[in-house]
Order: sequence, then C-alpha cells, then structure tokens
Amino acid sequence: MSQETREIFVVAPMPGKIVSIEAKVGDVLKKGDAILTYEAMKMKNVLRAHENGTLKLLNVAIGQSIKKFDVLAVLTSIRTIHSDA
Repeated sequence: MSQETREIFVVAPMPGKIVSIEAKVGDVLKKGDAILTYEAMKMKNVLRAHENGTLKLLNVAIGQSIKKFDVLAVLTSIRTIHSDA
C-alpha cells in the first residue's frame, strides 16, 4: 500500500473581483466546501473544492481583480493506493 499526493488547481472561470474568502491555508476541505466568492457580471459566484483535500495555497485577497484562468488556490489531495502484491 502506498500514498499518492496530487495538487488540484482552482482556476478562475471568468474575469471578476474577489468579494470574500471562506477558507484559509491549512484548512481540510471536503468536496463541495466553499473556498472563495467572486463577483462577475454583477453576480456573486462561489468557487468550491472539487474533491477532498487540504488548502495549500491561496493566491488572492479580498478586492483583488482576477482574470480568466488565473490560479486562485491550490489543494493537496492524498489518496491511498492498494497493491495486489
């Protein structure tokens, strides 16, 4: 049995502005947990964790403008791999 660590990049789907940050570096997040909220085209949108993991990096601050495809956060996910040997 071994473990595999991978990084999950949370990217901006469109330009906007960060209005709130719900998670902090080191938080253990479950799939669906809110990471941050941004405003785009006068609508607020919540970016959520796509899978379970630990928030490794938060690349934004409240009030910051973001561009499409900016990396906003990075999650680290660890999964156990079972071998048949």
